[in-house]
Formats: sequence, C-alpha cells, structure tokens
Amino acid sequence: MGAGSYNYEQEFEGINFSSSRLRSRFIKTMVELKEQPGKSIWLSSGSRSEAKAVYRMLGNEKLKDQEILRCHRSAKIERISDNQVILAVQDTTGVNYANHAKM
Repeated sequence: MGAGSYNYEQEFEGINFSSSRLRSRFIKTMVELKEQPGKSIWLSSGSRSEAKAVYRMLGNEKLKDQEILRCHRSAKIERISDNQVILAVQDTTGVNYANHAKM
C-alpha cells in the first residue's frame, strides 16, 4: 500500500463517532499528522484555529482512545494477514547535539 493510497475512512470505520463533524475532524487530523510526522499538532495543523479544533477534538468525551487503538489494531492485522514475513523494525538510536553549539 503506497503512502498516497492509505484510507483512514476504512481504517477507522468501526468507530462510532456519533457525529459526522467529529468523524470529519478526526480523519482530517490523521491525514495532516501523517503528512508531517515530525511536527507537533500545532505546527502540522497550519493555523491557530485548526490546532485549537484538533485539541478540542482530542478532548471530546465521545472520542475514546481505546476505541481508536482497537480499530487501528484490527485494520493493521487485516493488512498484514496476507504476508508470510512481517518485519517489526525498532531503532533505539539516540542523538545528542547539546555540546555542538553550531548545530
């Protein structure tokens, strides 16, 4: 599955968002964060009002983190089930530039 073909609607279809606005905001946020994984919510949102909307969504009692993880886990298992070999790569490299003033 290529980076451009990832379908968040399908990934999280099992979540009962109870509101089309909440679903829309959640999907939009997932796309924004995927496109700029190294940036914070604040920076990836593009504006103060968008970032505020994301934080408001994350604080919404109707959006349950365990439900998000459950759907994501199920979709991931379904995606990898056709493969004979699955690589789980972990990088524990740490970099400290504290003593490099010009970096």
